[in-house]
Amino acid sequence: MTSLASREGGAASNRENPASKDQARRQAHKQTKADRERKVQLVGEAVLRRVDRGEWDEAEFRRMMDDALSRPADRALFDLD
Repeated sequence: MTSLASREGGAASNRENPASKDQARRQAHKQTKADRERKVQLVGEAVLRRVDRGEWDEAEFRRMMDDALSRPADRALFDLD
């Protein structure tokens, strides 16, 4: 007697494994998150470099950070309190 998959021409084996779809989705999410974290780091480095070189007004930078940050630990990094 033949199995159902062999009678159907192997159709059951051609279906995507839901676990592998979930794994691929998780991996894509991790990569997107890692890409975003890297972009944030690079933007931060570029902005700080410009402030250090005097290409961006430090007072303007501090106002921007004062407006953007609310957590005490984050504000302390920039001596905002």
